[in-house]
Amino acid sequence: MNYNEPSIKKKREELSSPKKRRRTTASAVAFRVILFLICAICVSGAGLAYGSFKGIIASAPKNVSLSPKYSSTIIYDDNNKAVQPLHDYSSNRIKVKSEELPDNLKNAFIAIEDERFYEHDGVDFKGILRALWTDLRNGSTSQGASTLTQQLIKNNVFEAGGESNIIAKIKRKIQEQYLAINAEKTKPKEEILTDYLNTINLGKGNLGAETASKYYFGKSAKNLTLSECAVLAGITKNPTYLNPVDYPEANDARRKLILKKMYQLNYILRKNTSRLLRITFTQRLRAIPPRETKILYIPILQMRLSPRLSLIFRNKRDIRNRRLTSLFIAVA
Repeated sequence: MNYNEPSIKKKREELSSPKKRRRTTASAVAFRVILFLICAICVSGAGLAYGSFKGIIASAPKNVSLSPKYSSTIIYDDNNKAVQPLHDYSSNRIKVKSEELPDNLKNAFIAIEDERFYEHDGVDFKGILRALWTDLRNGSTSQGASTLTQQLIKNNVFEAGGESNIIAKIKRKIQEQYLAINAEKTKPKEEILTDYLNTINLGKGNLGAETASKYYFGKSAKNLTLSECAVLAGITKNPTYLNPVDYPEANDARRKLILKKMYQLNYILRKNTSRLLRITFTQRLRAIPPRETKILYIPILQMRLSPRLSLIFRNKRDIRNRRLTSLFIAVA
């Protein structure tokens, strides 16, 4: 390029020409207009998002209960001996108190489902960021970040989710997080954990840890061993394909992962972890015959009993929660 004096003078004249100035001014105005439109769109979008968020929060369920709604009704005889549990698919549950659930069981679920349970306020924002980062690296959406409180609300307030579209799912997720934060302001962690362990689906139609413990191991949850606690905690991610009866190998792999996590979180000692990891638990489980979930098979008694019980108790919940003795059976 020629940079002698005549060429420089000519270039200066071109730049200072009215035509060039008009073109430069028009470009500057167009840039400002575009920038203004972008800012306006961003502000409008933010306002719309904020309004939508407030609307979703305002429409969240009020006065919610985190305790499971339904449980088995037990018929007792004159000697106070359990004769027959009455339930359907939504009430195959035996509620127990916190002191009836061993620490190993509680810690096993915390280790695999919500390791920061005692640290967060209902929503684990660190866990959400970790899950997002993991999913971005792996190119999948396999990582979950819902806390135990959120899972409990999903099951007992939103009837386990099951939305038909992504918009409904996002709405439920926002309300779920809002309710989880509010719940932890008023309910102790131990109460939330107990409600969770009384609620969860643990495969083969078993709801809650007590029912599952009796089904898989033939004993109450309070008598479970450490390894048995890990077996139950391993089911929650997928109750169908991780239950130890139909998929023992998959459950055993999950059990070992839980034991490792419990060790990492200082819930169990190294010697216990090493010993239990050497055991293939599927062999022990197969020695226990699967117990059939009992559903009421006496429809005539039920038809004769229910109308009379309805006169005695005010609503169905009273019927579910009362112990029915032979006194009431005699009424039929």
